[in-house]
Order: sequence, then C-alpha cells, then structure tokens
Amino acid sequence: MSDSTVKPANEQDSINIASPIAPEIEKKEELERRKKQKEQE
Repeated sequence: MSDSTVKPANEQDSINIASPIAPEIEKKEELERRKKQKEQE
C-alpha cells in the first residue's frame, strides 16, 4: 500500500469490502467455539 493519498471514498470502499467478510470470520470462530465446548463435555 504505497498510496499515501487515499481518498475517503476509497477508505469507504475498503470498509464495504471488509464488512461482508467479517460475519464469515465470526461464524468460523463460533463454530470453533462450539467444537471446543463439545470436546469438553
């Protein structure tokens, strides 16, 4: 990322790209948490 002059619009674009990915990561973390709980039981 050599672009030191990033426009606010570009920043918003990257947020929009990242937001759909975030729930996917949360789902994976929750699945792993459930697996650990089952293993502990």
